[in-house]
Amino acid sequence: MAGPMFIASTVELLIAQCRSGIVGALPALNPRSPALLREALGQITRALTSDVEAAPFAINIVAHRTNDRLARFAARTARCR
Repeated sequence: MAGPMFIASTVELLIAQCRSGIVGALPALNPRSPALLREALGQITRALTSDVEAAPFAINIVAHRTNDRLARFAARTARCR
């Protein structure tokens, strides 16, 4: 698994990791809003859906009570199964 790196991890990097057989990861906070996270998840899903050999991906969500976007990030991520 590739570690999710704040700011350094991108959608393009995650897709490349998955296509290389590595579980790709992206911090949910890298796309700066829930709307941008939704866009990123759509881009990832579209890129990997038809690639039967691609590894799965993970979204790293900060699960601390101070994260006011936790519920929205979790809901958006759960829809991308």
